Amino acid sequence: MLIKHLPLFMREIKEISAIMQAEDNELNAVSEAVRDSLDRSFIMFTDSQGLECWKRLFGVSTREAVCEKLSDKLSYTYNSLKSTLAMLYGNGLSVETDYANYTVRVFLQMKLENSFASIQRLVRERIPANMKLEVIMVFTKHRDLKSFTHGGLRNYTHLQIKRGDFI
Repeated sequence: MLIKHLPLFMREIKEISAIMQAEDNELNAVSEAVRDSLDRSFIMFTDSQGLECWKRLFGVSTREAVCEKLSDKLSYTYNSLKSTLAMLYGNGLSVETDYANYTVRVFLQMKLENSFASIQRLVRERIPANMKLEVIMVFTKHRDLKSFTHGGLRNYTHLQIKRGDFI
């Protein structure tokens, strides 16, 4: 790569060619290290080594917990709460606010069942103290399955149907 920057007469000298090849190897190694360092700066792109650094930094044990710590600005609006949850957990949940009864309801699809406690903790920290929090697991309902035949559902396990993985 570096040899392309030399004049033509120098490219043909064996010693210069060998030096340029060695420099190319070093330059590639540095370039890779810079790329890895940059990737480790962003939690969504980091590798396992970078994730371990983030976990040690925040004193937590999962990527999800690191993301929570990084988004630790309080949500004072309904829209900012929804966007924070969407950023962390994707589209597997929905939020509903009942202002008349001072209640915030978070509906979780089954695929987020392992995140139940962390979602509950995160929302509780971000909603006003006078609001009651209800986190509700949403299962597939019979009416959701009306358009499917028994033969069509035969390809899925009971758990996949319950979680709605195929819908």
